[in-house]
Amino acid sequence: MQKSISEKLYSASDLVNFAACPHLTHLDLQNLDTPLPKAADTEEMALIQGKGFEHEARYLATLQNQYGNVVDLKQDNISDSVAFANTRQALQSGAPILFQATFLNAPWVGHADFLIRVDTPSGLGDFSYEVVDTKLARSSRAKFLLQLCLYSEMLAQVQGIMPRHMVVVLGDGRKETFFVADYLRFYRQLKQRFLDWTVRVERESYPERCERCSMCRWRDLCTTRWEQDDHLNRVAGITRVQAKRSLRKRSACHPGTTTDSGAAH
Repeated sequence: MQKSISEKLYSASDLVNFAACPHLTHLDLQNLDTPLPKAADTEEMALIQGKGFEHEARYLATLQNQYGNVVDLKQDNISDSVAFANTRQALQSGAPILFQATFLNAPWVGHADFLIRVDTPSGLGDFSYEVVDTKLARSSRAKFLLQLCLYSEMLAQVQGIMPRHMVVVLGDGRKETFFVADYLRFYRQLKQRFLDWTVRVERESYPERCERCSMCRWRDLCTTRWEQDDHLNRVAGITRVQAKRSLRKRSACHPGTTTDSGAAH
């Protein structure tokens, strides 16, 4: 998520974050206007990031050996608009593989790991491209497909047709292929909910524990809020369902207690 003088730009990661935790998006939006204190990256986070780059580099080397001609679009210190212009030019050239392509269609910006040419005619010519992304996981997850749907949709705006497939290259080297059309409806519904959320003048948001918490840059802010509210989320290992059940029991025993915010008083 980034903010320029004239507009906000959102990424696939922002959409995935919203699907996991709307409060994360709420804090991201606040941070655009008033910077918030971020939690420091842990050694585990740095290790995962490093392993991700290594996996991407291995697959890049594999494609270079297989196809020879790989257009590397990765450049530091250039604007998204310039990177997008470079991507459009590379797409029109018909190169077999594009690495680190950039798409820009406000309010969205996308950075796809790989685009692979296929023999399906499009506005580019007698060929088109499909999106391939590298992930460390051993199996594909919904959040991966959300990212790939965004990249595929933005690619379609350039080449004139929606890609038929999208591919995830897993950490063990296996490839899983999905039909883009099977996931577009869910993706577009979520994307619209995200955009509706971002334009709300007032948002009621409270942090709920989720799988992203340990890796979230705002985890210290949420922990402080739970401590202030004496929230059950402070209990190690408690699930969201268990917390809500406990809050309902507490409300039944103490009718004056409210659970609207998710906090226990």
